Amino acid sequence: MPIDLHEIIDSFKNLESISQITKEKLTKLNTSLLYVPPELIKERLFNNFKSQQGLCSILMEHESENNNAIILYNKIVKDLNEDNS
Repeated sequence: MPIDLHEIIDSFKNLESISQITKEKLTKLNTSLLYVPPELIKERLFNNFKSQQGLCSILMEHESENNNAIILYNKIVKDLNEDNS
């Protein structure tokens, strides 16, 4: 099943405990991924690319103490790994 990056990003943005700066950076990430080819989506979503921070970097910088974000991130990674099995 193809990855739905918009759903992943929205799930973080919808957390009440996420800061406004994180939401803004996630919106920027979402916008930058609109024209990325499907085979590069996972790499660009999770990793930095040029001047665009990836999901991991954004969360580590702004939400490293946010348990809700950590739990959600772990769930998403687990689900993605199960889809690849």
